[in-house]
Amino acid sequence: MNKVLGIIGGLGPAASVYFQNLLVNMTKADLDQDHLDYIVTSRASTPDRTLFLTGKSDESPLPYLIEDAKKLQAAGANVICMVCNTSHYFFDEVASSVDAHFVNMLEESVKLAISKGKKCIGLMTTTGTMKTELYPKTCEKHGIDYVVLDDAWQEKIMEIIYGEIKAGKECNMDLFHSIIDEYKRRGCDCVLLGCTELSTIYIDKGFDKDFFIDSSTALAKKCLELCGKEIKEGY
Repeated sequence: MNKVLGIIGGLGPAASVYFQNLLVNMTKADLDQDHLDYIVTSRASTPDRTLFLTGKSDESPLPYLIEDAKKLQAAGANVICMVCNTSHYFFDEVASSVDAHFVNMLEESVKLAISKGKKCIGLMTTTGTMKTELYPKTCEKHGIDYVVLDDAWQEKIMEIIYGEIKAGKECNMDLFHSIIDEYKRRGCDCVLLGCTELSTIYIDKGFDKDFFIDSSTALAKKCLELCGKEIKEGY
């Protein structure tokens, strides 16, 4: 029996659609039937994760995430993922609410960097992800160095994520590359796009696949692997 992937999406909507396209584009397939069976919830109304984690909102997204996970399992999903790095602050609670195999995006992203021989990761994430030290803890767990930029640089990252990409505006690539240059100056041999909004410009802007670690790509690879699908060369 085919395994069915459940996707907790809509966090945000464009990133969720990008992830679904990744699943299709990454799969080595000759027929429709070679592709992955998956189910998606796209609850864009889920409370903002960063606002909650930085104390700017008292509305927790956790009940929404648990409800969606249970819906996906009830609909037949036996592998589940969340297409949002910041939501992984709630990973243990959401994963324990279902019996399905729950894929950890942060774990897979750091493992992908290690598999590519990287030694020092530049962590480019939302402030919510950064404040909760989700990626630093994952890096330390796997014994790889990392760089976190200061608050002034973090504000620039958030301007790209919230002020531009989430707002449906064109990304300021001059600002983006100035941030990347700072990571390089600090000794990083890769930058991890640790926000799924950043993933949406990963292929569109022709990023160097050797230098950038895309969290959405890392998650898609693991989900396809767990569901028994073959991945195309180049991914």
